[in-house]
Amino acid sequence: MEPGTIAEFEPLRTWMVILILAGTVAWLYRVVLFSRLGPRYPYRLEMVVTRGSNIIDLVMRPTERRMMYEPGTFVFLRVPHMEGQQKDLHPFSISSTPVDRDLRVSIRTIGDFTRRLPALEPGTHVDVYGPFGGFTPHRFAPFRRLVFIGAGIGITPFLGMLAFELSSHDFRRIWLYYVARDEQDAVYDSEIRESYLDAESYIDYVLWTTATRGRITAAQIAAELAPLEDYAVMLCGQVTFISDLARQFRALGVSRDRIITEEFEFR
Repeated sequence: MEPGTIAEFEPLRTWMVILILAGTVAWLYRVVLFSRLGPRYPYRLEMVVTRGSNIIDLVMRPTERRMMYEPGTFVFLRVPHMEGQQKDLHPFSISSTPVDRDLRVSIRTIGDFTRRLPALEPGTHVDVYGPFGGFTPHRFAPFRRLVFIGAGIGITPFLGMLAFELSSHDFRRIWLYYVARDEQDAVYDSEIRESYLDAESYIDYVLWTTATRGRITAAQIAAELAPLEDYAVMLCGQVTFISDLARQFRALGVSRDRIITEEFEFR
């Protein structure tokens, strides 16, 4: 509308109008229509499991049809009876396997909504929207060697992948690094050791505590995997940690198509 390049160059102005209209439609769908038209599945809360000081698991059971999903994806949750937040949608990673009937999401309680979740009673109705995301090992189907690196709560999507490996006959070689400040913060360490390391895929597991070993680097991981080079890397955690580690792997010669990331700040 203002004088300048966009106003004077009609193809550019038309393109900008199209972008504005597309953005407006997307906003209307996400804010106004998604709660009604989105892929919604009614679930019932079975239990809330406390994991450490600020991490919980929500275990839910479908009341009608189950939601089918791939390991590593995420969902939006809405609690219709939560006063003041009946319409709010919040995204969380799935930490269960699609083989199980119950759906589990693992949550760090750091906001107004998540801090109220531990008080929910069994039987509470929960609307589950999803699944969403492409952080799945199926994107690396051609690769038989995978490196999983989960930092803090970023370990949760890998829990679902590992649980799925127990029922899968698609053998892969997996190196799993669970990065936490110390052993107390590694609240899923015992679950990994007791439940998933006997999968048909061969899994090497390392609990990397930064308090004793320092910050993990791509060079350290590559040295442990040497002389192997034909592996793919999946990274999940905070944006700064993931972007830095992805940059390090690219500097070592790992191509972009063999690095897939999930930044939790998207949540």
